[in-house]
Amino acid sequence: MVSLKSYPNCTTLHQDYPKGVPSDHPDYAAHLDRDKDLYACEIN
Repeated sequence: MVSLKSYPNCTTLHQDYPKGVPSDHPDYAAHLDRDKDLYACEIN
């Protein structure tokens, strides 16, 4: 699983990954992890 797309925000990331991505995912980016729990753009 190698994507390495650059997502400017969670809205665009959710188009490909509706539940968000963990820190070990190639498309994870720290700027998308607002609560710093190592999971970007998760749905709470």
